[in-house]
Amino acid sequence: MPAVARTATVVVVFAVLSTVVAVAAPAAPAGAAPRAPVHRAPVDAPVVDPFRPGPRPWSPQNLGLEYGTPPDVPVRATAAGTVTFAGRTPSGSWVTVAHADGLRTSYGPLATVAVRAGQAVPARAVLGTTAGRLHLGVRLGDVYLDPALVLAGWAPDVRLRLVPAPLRPGIDDELARQRLAALGGGLTLGGIVAGGGRLVLQGGRVVGVLGGMVRDAVAEHVWSTASYLVALADIVWSLEEVHSGIGFLRALAEWWDQRDECTPSGTPVPPPGPERAEHIVVLVAGFHSRGALGAAVDDVDVAALGYDPARVARFSYAGGIVPDPADGPVFDGVAVRDYGPEHADQSLDHSAAALRELLGELARRHPGVPVDVIAHSQGGVVAVRAIQDRGAGPPLPTDLSVVTIAAPHAGSTVAGAAGLVADGPGLVGGPLAEVLDGYGAPSPQSPAARDLRPTSAFMRDYHAHDLPEGVDVTVVAGRTDPVVPTPDTRLAGATRVVVDSGAAPHEAHERLPGQASTTREIGLALAGLDPTCRGLADALVDWGVGTAFAYTTNRLAMAASVL
Repeated sequence: MPAVARTATVVVVFAVLSTVVAVAAPAAPAGAAPRAPVHRAPVDAPVVDPFRPGPRPWSPQNLGLEYGTPPDVPVRATAAGTVTFAGRTPSGSWVTVAHADGLRTSYGPLATVAVRAGQAVPARAVLGTTAGRLHLGVRLGDVYLDPALVLAGWAPDVRLRLVPAPLRPGIDDELARQRLAALGGGLTLGGIVAGGGRLVLQGGRVVGVLGGMVRDAVAEHVWSTASYLVALADIVWSLEEVHSGIGFLRALAEWWDQRDECTPSGTPVPPPGPERAEHIVVLVAGFHSRGALGAAVDDVDVAALGYDPARVARFSYAGGIVPDPADGPVFDGVAVRDYGPEHADQSLDHSAAALRELLGELARRHPGVPVDVIAHSQGGVVAVRAIQDRGAGPPLPTDLSVVTIAAPHAGSTVAGAAGLVADGPGLVGGPLAEVLDGYGAPSPQSPAARDLRPTSAFMRDYHAHDLPEGVDVTVVAGRTDPVVPTPDTRLAGATRVVVDSGAAPHEAHERLPGQASTTREIGLALAGLDPTCRGLADALVDWGVGTAFAYTTNRLAMAASVL
């Protein structure tokens, strides 16, 4: 939300809350019995995260119920109503339904949406399908309610009124609950009350808290400012790294370590033997990709590498593999699902878990058969995350290799820069995210984009885990790739090589998987040979070009973030 809009929201809400006693809804006519629809759970799945408002605005919280649903589960309306919103947001696709009892229910993020705004839907109508875990939110006006109480039969009366909350700003949560209980008869929903808030009373009992808009707006501002400062600090550090020469020293040390462990450029790649045709190959596409419509990773020259095309499949971000008539019987029984950007843009942990399930399924069905994973861009991060030993997931194939192409293992400079603009105090970020989302372009606020930021919690945990023993990981970077410049591709424990991108900068990232230089490095890795030797001059050029791309991107983002 743009800064101006946030400020306006706070001003308006404070103006509304300045009234000591207000009417939240008109009283029902005498003798009229308001409709009270019975709400039922939207899916048949266990609740994995209950309603838990945080004790402070910036505390972790869940203002709804989260169900442990897999992808592609039908989501049904809890009760009859009218769809007030159905479409994409920066966090995915959502549907909101207004009901006759004054409640609004929200469902998401969804993989598909089956309704449109303004449409009347009966109870249990299918609103769409899940993209993974389903979040159900329930609101009465601006009050967040616990959906579990609504599903258990609690219904609001149409006669509601607001009274001042006798609480001081900063009062602790337990004391707040005690005072609310004493005033309202014991039932409180919505957690701590901000100073100056209003209690929503029904028949003398507290059923919720209005004032959350003020609290949420302030919390959003604080959180966005904190995120901005963290991102800015990361960029300042990266610029300082350039100025101090740390990046130069890293590049020099990497070249020194590999100078005696490389394959001369004139040495041909050994031709693949017949055993290569027995390998199973899993291709993993990148950010905002689409399944059956194709992706850059499909340009990998599998024929030149000696693979049997019938044993090559592309990973589906919706789980399983993408539909492909070339897939042979080796994939019989494996789930086949197409996917869209809403799947590829979900959290990287979610995607990695789906890939781990696929690799485990292949290991179970074909024990001892070599499995090669070739991943492009974001797909490389997903592939490495999938094989990290974090105490979860099925066993991996015993003979497994991973090759990543232009993957931002150190975090994406572009994602961090986009996040800096979106979180910054200027007016560019909010409209930019909305424009990108409106045109179907990747949003800097999507779960995957946020995970790819260099300062994200995902990236911190990603680098806290080592690569598993016995799995060869090769990282291929493109010299003139501005989307994932060479400094972003560093990965501890992996063999890294920088190749000539073979294309102009604006095409380098997408064309790198199909380049002959990339095919050579994959072939060397599969043959158990070291990457192609680079001279000192090449190593310094690789560092300089990549650093220049990162430096320029960061400087532009710093300027745009304050506009």
